[in-house]
Amino acid sequence: MSSNAATAIAQMPALLKRQMHSNSFGIRLFAMIMGGAVVSIASVAFLFAETVKYQAEDHIQEVLESKVGKIHEVTDRAENLAYTLGVSVATLHIRRAQTAETYQVLTRQLFESQPSYILGLGFGQKEYGILTDQAWFYPYYQIDSTADARTGASSIASLPTTAQSGSVRYINRAEGAEEADFYPTEPNQTYFSPQQSAWTPPRQRDGDNLLTYYSPIFDDDQTWLGTTVVDIDGDYLQAV
Repeated sequence: MSSNAATAIAQMPALLKRQMHSNSFGIRLFAMIMGGAVVSIASVAFLFAETVKYQAEDHIQEVLESKVGKIHEVTDRAENLAYTLGVSVATLHIRRAQTAETYQVLTRQLFESQPSYILGLGFGQKEYGILTDQAWFYPYYQIDSTADARTGASSIASLPTTAQSGSVRYINRAEGAEEADFYPTEPNQTYFSPQQSAWTPPRQRDGDNLLTYYSPIFDDDQTWLGTTVVDIDGDYLQAV
């Protein structure tokens, strides 16, 4: 290696130092620009993340409010249906209607006019409460999803056999009631006896997930006559 080349190599660090020192303002300017860009990018990313977060929160809030609104719509429909049936039964009783078929037709007509999430409707009288010539009376209608589900059900020949999206099954829930007790099987005792409106916890029946609303029936003198029962589809509520 020549002496000139060796000298050049030896002097390279010093040259680089002098060059960096001479361009220190440029380096600082470059650092400032890059630093500002990084901060700007970080700020934009933060703002974007915050915007997305708030948009997500707003969307979740809208979904929740919509879901709550739909649930209220369903439960209000059930409660209004129970009230309507109760008032109608009380009115017929005050007008001295004493045939079972009158109340059965009323219940069925109301049931058939309901949306598909109403799976059952009926009422049970207190002992000799509505039909005064018999201790127990509990007409009830429910939707069956399959044709063979009606096997063994009570029926009334004068009434139609289909409604809503499935077959309508009539059940006389007073059959088998013991004279010494008022509808002795659960959950009737729990929700009939207090003579108050109430929702039950979810329960299973023939593969359906049900929520039931109980509402007492009173006459003009506020004498308790019995209780209306509305069953709604719990799966429908979960899907809204």
